[in-house]
Amino acid sequence: MFINGKDVNDWVDQQREVLTDGIATGIATTNEKYWKDLKKAFEDAYVDTGEKLNAHRQLEQLKMVGGNVDSYIATFNRLTKTAGFTSSNLGTIMMFRNGLNQNLHRQLIMLPIMPSTLAE
Repeated sequence: MFINGKDVNDWVDQQREVLTDGIATGIATTNEKYWKDLKKAFEDAYVDTGEKLNAHRQLEQLKMVGGNVDSYIATFNRLTKTAGFTSSNLGTIMMFRNGLNQNLHRQLIMLPIMPSTLAE
């Protein structure tokens, strides 16, 4: 009701055809997959691209404040998920390390084996 415009109407018509074809065959009303596919198609078509960019910027600027590592980790995990980063990506790991406070970062460097994943 709040989303209007030619592009939206075209998308709705396209999705209606998919569902109508499913109903005609008797599948759509009983098959939950059609409704999950519709939801995914909507999310894919109308994803907030600015949200990913904003999360990326916030990650670049994120710094651990004081000794509150739990808050830092929770914020970092939320932002990496929003930005679409993976926890095993070297860039993600480096971004995590760079945001740690200096004392904790120094302790990480002094470890005999440098952690190579976020879990480590």
